[in-house]
Amino acid sequence: MGLMDWFKRLLSSNEVQTDLSQEPVPRPISSSFAVTGRYGVNVVGESFHKPALRRICGRRGVEQRLSVAAELRRDRGNRHDRNAIAVFVKGAHVGHLSREDARRYRTWVEELGAAGRPVTCPAEVAAYWPGYRDYAAPFAVKLDLPLPPKEAFPYWLDRVKNLRQTSALQQAVEQSLREITDPAQRERIVAVAASRSVDCTVERIAKLKSAETKLKNLDACHEFVVSLSVHGLDPKQLVARLAKARAGLANA
Repeated sequence: MGLMDWFKRLLSSNEVQTDLSQEPVPRPISSSFAVTGRYGVNVVGESFHKPALRRICGRRGVEQRLSVAAELRRDRGNRHDRNAIAVFVKGAHVGHLSREDARRYRTWVEELGAAGRPVTCPAEVAAYWPGYRDYAAPFAVKLDLPLPPKEAFPYWLDRVKNLRQTSALQQAVEQSLREITDPAQRERIVAVAASRSVDCTVERIAKLKSAETKLKNLDACHEFVVSLSVHGLDPKQLVARLAKARAGLANA
């Protein structure tokens, strides 16, 4: 093979390093679950599926993080785990949920799959090529899965009870309402978050010296509490507490 033939083959192969910053922005990935933005569920057993992962990643020689859609399928014939859930990306088997996660998500996956549609979620595939031969390069697959319904409410309730900043509480409420569907539980989360924001804001401004900073804290809290009225919160009492705190600043 001549030099020119070798060069053409190199350019057409997957071994050409590509600047990831030039890749097109990925389209939104469809999901059977609420999208959390957290890739907190680790897939296990990727090392047994390296050929498939190499085909999915394509390139060699550069560290990669790919946003893809993953499909979850019950692996009923698995001899090692009766709850086993297999993970597929682009039609290729890339691993399983861990035993613990399979137990947590099995019922949910079965219920969603009962309609006959694929059970999907956003996933991130990471390839660590530098320093490894192609066959030895490690891979990691992480899934964006919300907490199972039985776990979501106690988790988020505990979280909002321990947050102190209004901005953090706002983010927690937005995230929790994407994961919690029970109306009573949603109302409880909203009420606790609003009350927590007011309590911490009033406590915080008592320690601040700058009147301008105090007013900014009160304004942010007021805006947050009023915004929660769309979720069924009656903000009158909490707004009255903030108004009293604001009047105290004016008289100081």
